[in-house]
Amino acid sequence: MKPIFILKNLLFCSLLFIVTTTFAQSRRDVWRMGYRQAGPAFTMNFHTGTLQIDSILTPSPISMYIEDAAICDTSGNLLFYSNGISIANAQHNIMLNGDNLNPSPATSMWADYGMPSILGGIALPDPGNPNEYYLFYLSVRMGDLAGDTLFMAKIDMTLDGGLGGVIVKDYVVSNSGFMCGQLSACKHGNGRDWWLTLHGFNNDKYYKWLITPSGISSPSFQHIGLVKSYPIQGVFSPNGEKYGSYDNNYELELMDFDRCTGMFSNYINVYIPDNTVSNGCSFSPNSNLFYFSARNYLFQVDVTSSNVASTVDTVAIWDGFLDPISTQFVYQQLAPDNKIYITGFGSVQHLTVINYPDSLGTACNVAQHSIVLPGKNNGSMPNYPFYELGAMGGTICDSLSTDLTELVFNSTTFQVFPNPATEYIYITNDLYNKIRSIEIYNLQGQKIISKEISNYEQFNLIDLNEISTGFFEVLIFTEKDVFRKKFVKNTH
Repeated sequence: MKPIFILKNLLFCSLLFIVTTTFAQSRRDVWRMGYRQAGPAFTMNFHTGTLQIDSILTPSPISMYIEDAAICDTSGNLLFYSNGISIANAQHNIMLNGDNLNPSPATSMWADYGMPSILGGIALPDPGNPNEYYLFYLSVRMGDLAGDTLFMAKIDMTLDGGLGGVIVKDYVVSNSGFMCGQLSACKHGNGRDWWLTLHGFNNDKYYKWLITPSGISSPSFQHIGLVKSYPIQGVFSPNGEKYGSYDNNYELELMDFDRCTGMFSNYINVYIPDNTVSNGCSFSPNSNLFYFSARNYLFQVDVTSSNVASTVDTVAIWDGFLDPISTQFVYQQLAPDNKIYITGFGSVQHLTVINYPDSLGTACNVAQHSIVLPGKNNGSMPNYPFYELGAMGGTICDSLSTDLTELVFNSTTFQVFPNPATEYIYITNDLYNKIRSIEIYNLQGQKIISKEISNYEQFNLIDLNEISTGFFEVLIFTEKDVFRKKFVKNTH
């Protein structure tokens, strides 16, 4: 697998991206839930350590029907969230250029509600820029729940007075054909980069992308597990060592995950006799227990056992509560307070919570319909990876060193303007950093422009008329350093 914008086949150095043992602890703190057609939309906020639920007073906030992707800053303040059709800022208004996402057949049908796919979107920090974020989201094909295309949007939080703006949207990452959900992500073993995973439609392929400071890698895939065509939850454990899902054929799947290589292994399949639809799942905070939902039943297994099948335990049976429809066990999410929250499917005003998910059996304490919501929720549950997962210290994965220095742009050294550009960009440099060559790459890793600089020129003009609109990165090579800068090309 070759990452986009590879620099002479070398890794990037730790001069710019210093990985320490301190990581974001609060990026999962705020959950935006509820759909506006059924009472007030609301947020669930875990930042103080005690759950706080607040109605949203902003007129007409976007509706979170099922798809739910969001991210906070490292202090726990909400940055943005998306329902797969629009992106909203922290004030619950449409973000600058954050409307009309996802050109797919289902978008117009679900425009007032939000996309109907579980884990259909996910937000990740750009490892190379602390002010920028990726939002990945899937199309939905009518009739068979396939997702033809994986899209990407790029958000720059320095825009609109700190509320953020979308600088790229509907960028096609891949159109290989996927399920319309089950987007998951896990921190790479170096504690900086990300693995993004997605299951193919009607096959046994897991597609994977590595996201680095250089961009998004070309996809690789691995054949493992069941042939799938129905979107469900698929989640990584908090320690990043396990991956689990509960297939619609009532089959539990568990695998080990290598954070260095991105490979799954040690596949385990357990058939669960059941008479209802299988749906959600989550790991316990200590990563030892796995919970999975079958509408009427909530199961637990011990993933550390040498015989996982023998540990299957029914920790709760739906008690028949209606509000006004059934509050069964469907989608799950492990929260920052180390409890697991479970929503039903359909318009419900209560959530179930597993209070002690690290405990075996019924000691986990499942409190059915114990969380009362100010409005109704329709299957929405945020898709949060474990942003706080750190590096695997003492392993080759934790090495970010190189013999070539890569530096960010210093405003006194190099400038690239205008940005956004239309026909040309100009690159200027000072007397002490003479440019030897300039290369421009697109997000698919293709080098589309290359210019050798034989003589010192303080102003270098690059003609962009022959390239399409979109998101690009320019690499500037001096005698010993590499400087890089992202830019956008717009239409005239």
